[in-house]
Order: sequence, then structure tokens, then C-alpha cells
Amino acid sequence: MHKLYFATANSNKIKEAREACGLVGIEVVPIKLDIEEIQNIDGRKVGVHKAREAYKILKKPVVVSDTYWDIPSLNGFPGPYMKDIDKWFSVENWLDLLGNKDKTIICHENVVFADENGHIHWFGKNYIGVFVDKPLGSTNIHNTALERLISFDGGVSTLASLHDEGKNAFNPEDYCWVDFPKWYAKKYLSIDKK
Repeated sequence: MHKLYFATANSNKIKEAREACGLVGIEVVPIKLDIEEIQNIDGRKVGVHKAREAYKILKKPVVVSDTYWDIPSLNGFPGPYMKDIDKWFSVENWLDLLGNKDKTIICHENVVFADENGHIHWFGKNYIGVFVDKPLGSTNIHNTALERLISFDGGVSTLASLHDEGKNAFNPEDYCWVDFPKWYAKKYLSIDKK
């Protein structure tokens, strides 16, 4: 099996990457790198910077994942600042902030690959979800306040409740990840798997 380095320590991201990349015979090898993430309102710039920094440190082709959230009724807040905001906000803070506003939220998931020459290849997908009225899922260290409130199946489950069950929010075929391994396999493994 072909090995691909993935700069992350996030177990949920590793699981998603392995499921999608496994479909085309790519073994995902997680590697923890100390990368300082830039702050920028443009999520694409954050992801590209992260991939470039990972490549500089590893000096090998590497993939990173960067996700940010957009709440249209809050003018796109929190955007790429999600990681920091989610450290501060509780479930109650999120619900108070939204009040009676539209509870739609968009997850922008991005997979960014730095190739053997350090060139950047970008793959992205958006998922539309909603805030639920009451949190679902445990409060363990793997579930953030936001993850306990966001549903992609109309409120039946949240990201946190799915994590608790060992499940992901989407089927591997629906991940942003699925486009990347197909491209990667065609380019590096001389195969065209669907």
C-alpha cells in the first residue's frame, strides 16, 4: 500500500482520511508537526500556509486538512477563527449568540497537498448543517461545544453524538477527502479508480 503523510494529531480527521484514502489503496500515516497557524479571514490562505509549513518541516510530500465554519446569519462568523472561538464558547454562548436568527451553518472542509516540489493542490467541499436547540453528545475532550450543537441530518444527531458512537458525519464517498485520493492515485499510482 502506498503511504501518504498527513500532518495532524486529530483522531477524527485521521479516521476520515483513512476511510477515504483506503478506497484507492493509500495508507494514511499521521505525523504530528508543530505548525504555527496564521490567522486570516480567508480560510484558503490559512490552509495553504499550513501545507507549505508542513512541507518545509517534513521535506516530503504532505497533506493537511483545514476546516472552518460560516454562520450566514452572523455574517460568516467565526470563519477561520473557529479553532480559537471554540475554546472560549460554551453551548450556552452559541445558543445565546444565535437567539432567533437563522440557524444554518456551513462547514468548509479543505484538504491541501504540498507535492514533491512544494507546489500546492487544493480540494474543498462545503457541507450545510443546522444548529440544534439542545446539545447532543458527550462533553469529552474530543467533542467541542459547537460539535454538540451541529447536525447534518436534520437534528437527529450531532457531530459529537456521532463521534461518541465511533461514526463520522458523512459517508466516505461524501467527504472532501474522496476527491483528493482519486486525484492522488491517478497522479502518483498510475491508476484511475472511481
